[in-house]
Amino acid sequence: MGIGWKVEFTPLARRHLDELEDRVRIEAIEVMRDLREDPFSPGHIPLRGYRDVYRIRFYRDQYRIIYRVLENGLPRGCRGRMQLLALADPWRRVYWP
Repeated sequence: MGIGWKVEFTPLARRHLDELEDRVRIEAIEVMRDLREDPFSPGHIPLRGYRDVYRIRFYRDQYRIIYRVLENGLPRGCRGRMQLLALADPWRRVYWP
């Protein structure tokens, strides 16, 4: 069995996570743990116009985690790399480089 998906945070995603209320942050971390096991779990939706970028809703569908799945340049045994791009509530527009 591999070591799972390697998770990386962009500075924007780290800042968004730090800004969340505690109860929302706890659920976001739980969703991220699930994504680490399977980034293509039920509920993931490809983001239109972007290659290998997905979103998944959490906390009563009020927030989204935006992430990119990469599958090259990996350590031995690692299934893939997942880059968390941003976390957003419905009122926040999300941009990343």
